Amino acid sequence: MRTRNKNSRRRTTLHFRLGMQSFATVQGMRNCQPAARSEENHGGVSHPQATVSMPQITTERVQINGEKVLRLYVRSGTISPGKVIQGYDAICAHSRRWLAGYLKTKRREGYRRLDMIINCTGGATAFADGYSRALKHCGMRGRILIDGACCSAATIIAYTPGWPVAITAGSHMLIHYASRTKFRKRKGVWEKVSTLTGDIGLSTTDDVMLALYRRRTGRSEEQIREWMASQKQFRAAEAVAFGLADEMVIRSEWEKGDPT
Repeated sequence: MRTRNKNSRRRTTLHFRLGMQSFATVQGMRNCQPAARSEENHGGVSHPQATVSMPQITTERVQINGEKVLRLYVRSGTISPGKVIQGYDAICAHSRRWLAGYLKTKRREGYRRLDMIINCTGGATAFADGYSRALKHCGMRGRILIDGACCSAATIIAYTPGWPVAITAGSHMLIHYASRTKFRKRKGVWEKVSTLTGDIGLSTTDDVMLALYRRRTGRSEEQIREWMASQKQFRAAEAVAFGLADEMVIRSEWEKGDPT
């Protein structure tokens, strides 16, 4: 039976205050094609105010059967290019430290169980990489539910901790190759300059994703690359059949369960 006291349900959004840059390069996983090096030129006018897509985490503290449970919700968010430090390693390290510190504090408060619910279309992989590293070493019993979408960089968060992954009917997953987007600031407004795909600098990200999917599904490298090249989308039943998820569940029932 699920119970909550008056103060048990509290939500917190994790914000990242990063350094300002007049020109930012963000490594992401959107709008990419499985071709050799190519570049899409947006002419600097594709958006009135360009933003960077990123996985955003909010938290909720609940009590279930007398046990303190920390829930993390991974959703789609955006951030201004001006708040992104130029460089993958810096973003990754900052997001990892922030979330790791938060989880460490919750452990001191007696939280030993973590439920993560994902409904995210992806975004900058540096944020996802940082989150996943913090989760992998958080020292809590964890499990993951995909309820909606788990696409692109969000799959890094889903797979890195090595926890059981469930998915609800009607949800879907999508995997593909990485891309890099460049921005510039003109007259106080951030503009998208270009999207680069197939760049040699993105090969490390692609290799990480490839290894995650191979370990998760047991499929061959050729099969995984074919899926990534075609930007394959998996419905819930397909995700379970191919090993991307462990089981299909009803969310209300999943929330009452206990991680193994």
